[in-house]
Amino acid sequence: MTLKTFALAITCLLVGGIAGHNWRSTHEPAAVAPAAQTNAGYASVSAPPAATSTGTTERPASANPAAAKSTSISERIDMLLADFDYAMAGKEVDTFSPADIQAALALLAAKPKTNDITMLRSQLYRAWAVANPTAAWKAALADPHDTGYGHLLGTVATEIAKKDPSAAIDLALGLSMSGKRSTALTRIFIKWSKNDFPGVIAYLNAHPDLPMGSATLVTFEDENTFKDPAQAANLALTLKNPRTRGSAISSLVSVWAGRDPAAALKWAQSLTNPSVKKSAIEALVSSWSNNDPLAALTFAETIQDTTSRKNAMRYAWDDWFRRDPAAATAYLGKPGNDDLLRDMAYGFSSATEGFTAQERDKLLAQIPEGEAKERMYHSVSSAQIRNGQYNQALATLNTLPDSSQRDSQVKELAERWAEADLAAATAWLKLQPDSSDRDLAVAGYARSLARADPSAAAEWAGTIPDKGVREGVLKSIAVRWLTTDPVKAEAWMAGVPDFSDSTRKSLVKDAARSGDNIYFGEKVTNRR
Repeated sequence: MTLKTFALAITCLLVGGIAGHNWRSTHEPAAVAPAAQTNAGYASVSAPPAATSTGTTERPASANPAAAKSTSISERIDMLLADFDYAMAGKEVDTFSPADIQAALALLAAKPKTNDITMLRSQLYRAWAVANPTAAWKAALADPHDTGYGHLLGTVATEIAKKDPSAAIDLALGLSMSGKRSTALTRIFIKWSKNDFPGVIAYLNAHPDLPMGSATLVTFEDENTFKDPAQAANLALTLKNPRTRGSAISSLVSVWAGRDPAAALKWAQSLTNPSVKKSAIEALVSSWSNNDPLAALTFAETIQDTTSRKNAMRYAWDDWFRRDPAAATAYLGKPGNDDLLRDMAYGFSSATEGFTAQERDKLLAQIPEGEAKERMYHSVSSAQIRNGQYNQALATLNTLPDSSQRDSQVKELAERWAEADLAAATAWLKLQPDSSDRDLAVAGYARSLARADPSAAAEWAGTIPDKGVREGVLKSIAVRWLTTDPVKAEAWMAGVPDFSDSTRKSLVKDAARSGDNIYFGEKVTNRR
């Protein structure tokens, strides 16, 4: 029998996030949007000024020298922040002297921290590093605002690496164990790889103990690296550190596949190292699917290695679903796609997070009836329960046939609902007609209630007609009660006709041994 629902005002939190795969290249764009800049670090946006014959750095002339002289640093900073643009800010701070930069940083330090201020500070440190890298590095080291991953140190290190990457690495290695050292080293190698990828490979192979993990070292979107992608990929194969090698190759192949999937595929298939080949092909399919998910999925189906095939097909289908949910779901429902359908069944709830019930049902209508479709519905109801969407979960559960998995979810729904809103769950439960679903819901509700009021929980449990469900929840209540008030619990147990003397003794031992971290199965014996 089905569970009755009624309108309740339930606040539901919608949590987005299709799990999946993503490859992110770290690069230094000419202009960076504020949100992206916060996540990706800081970028250099202009070429360093030329050095004079005396070794000092010349500042480019301001676009409006007279205005610059007549406007204070405070006013110039305020104007930049009034309508902040990362690239334009970079051009403006290039006209600052080192003294101007220090004054500007002092002014910004007194302001409330914002995303625009964080990015402007990055531009100021970049410009300072061009003029006086030693002073800029020391200042970034002492800057109390450069916490966490040390993006300001990374910005200064990037500028130093343009002229002397080895010196920049030595500075970074002087940092203690922290995210700052990792950030600085990664930023240095990204900059170096754009200008001299063979030099990066040679350095890494000569320094196998470099403490930088398997960070991505290349930005394959860079045109200089992309002139001969096969040569760059073959060069990456010579890296001695297996983790670094795998990371570099995956990144290279991923971007290569986005531009020329046929060439990238041919190269990846020529690899002889099974592990490297597996990673490269998975990265290739993941990138390929961004442009042509059906072609990527079709290729993924031909991969011989079972694990690689499943991973690649999941990547491709996920990308397709994000672009065209209806077409991707229809593909799942076609004859011959049973393996993919089984693999994607439990991920359907996360893929459709944020969809309305009507939108989800429309998609599921394209899936043939059977075990896989039931798993999809179970994944959806489980997510709805976790997210507090109890009425939606009830509607989903009512589409499913009786099974042990459905029984567990009915109990979980009632238990979680009681935890979140005891009054609402109680009101709903009182409307339920006699059925096995009610028995299971009462069991879940009573397990939750037992934490605060075991006596009331026991009363509810006693209303369950089904002996198997009733005994199971009574045992759970007993163990929980024994851990909080053993005297009252044992007095109550003595009057429970479902408990034999041996059962009572066993429950006391269970409570002493495991506390309330033990549950007893509530199994339906006579479904009605």
